[in-house]
Amino acid sequence: MRTLGSEVTVERYPGDPTVIVVNGDPVMSQALTLLLQTANYDVRSVPRSSLEDSADISGVFEGVQLAILTPGMAVVYHERALALLRNVLSTTSIPSLQLGASPEGARTTADYLVPWPCRIEDLQRQIEAALLAGGALGRAAAGEVQERGED
Repeated sequence: MRTLGSEVTVERYPGDPTVIVVNGDPVMSQALTLLLQTANYDVRSVPRSSLEDSADISGVFEGVQLAILTPGMAVVYHERALALLRNVLSTTSIPSLQLGASPEGARTTADYLVPWPCRIEDLQRQIEAALLAGGALGRAAAGEVQERGED
């Protein structure tokens, strides 16, 4: 059990989906983290400045099932986060979800774009869809899913 502030208590259970919030705005990240924790997600938060060294950051993504990029992130950090998810961490198949539009000048986009701001129910629905798709993609990449018609 973990107490958040003086009023909210969040109980963690094995199997809670693990998401990482790569933040462009620390206040936004903290609010999003609290919202996601109360919705039964195991949440890690990574400041954008920590994306500069892939050797140091790769361990942070261990066990993560979804990466959420918050609004307000400079294009250089946005590109770096997506490059880490797609290249450095390529064996983990972590889908990415961008809140709001990608930063102006971005050459790459996240796997999922969610209009921001939005209702928490809409955000949860999008997160669940990304987690389901990511899980299926990860199993297929590992050869655990049989093709239709195979015995």
